[in-house]
Amino acid sequence: MNLNGNFALVPWVADMEHGNNCYAEHEMDAREDNTKKDAQKFRDYAAECRRLAQRAADKDRKVLMEIAEAWDACAKDAERKEKSGSESE
Repeated sequence: MNLNGNFALVPWVADMEHGNNCYAEHEMDAREDNTKKDAQKFRDYAAECRRLAQRAADKDRKVLMEIAEAWDACAKDAERKEKSGSESE
């Protein structure tokens, strides 16, 4: 997905094209420090999507905003996992 050539393909978008999702790399690692880093990384990805969307064509803007929402959901999920992991200790 290069969004009609408007943007360079960034690594995390390339991962999404190959069927990877936000859990593939991170699901097995429940350590608290990594979970915090994951949540922040996902929020950073969402922010980058929103930044790109500001300059994108309407069709591409909609896709980028949907991707940003998905990254936000991943961040919330990582935070829930962190919270449930710290409560079980």
